[in-house]
Amino acid sequence: MSAQRTADREAALELLRSQHEFPGLYIFRVVVLPVASAGVVSGVSAALGPDGHVRRVEEHPSRSGKYVSLRLHSHLPSPEVVLDVYEVIASLDGVVMTI
Repeated sequence: MSAQRTADREAALELLRSQHEFPGLYIFRVVVLPVASAGVVSGVSAALGPDGHVRRVEEHPSRSGKYVSLRLHSHLPSPEVVLDVYEVIASLDGVVMTI
């Protein structure tokens, strides 16, 4: 891992620690194409592994129906898991953006 990437990750971890309590609830917010919704939920569940799981999924379609906003409620052991899951989310098909 490059020095810049390591520094960015440490800054992100520090921000997560300052705004969330771990272990605890974390909500992933992801905008996806409608056809990718189930695949993204499955991908996040798999990425969480044995240390966490998706407890609740909220789906909110856009007005035009072109996109779906997902809120994936999870109980996570550490901020490191949050960043690891975001890396997986970024690699999934149909993901437009994370919020």
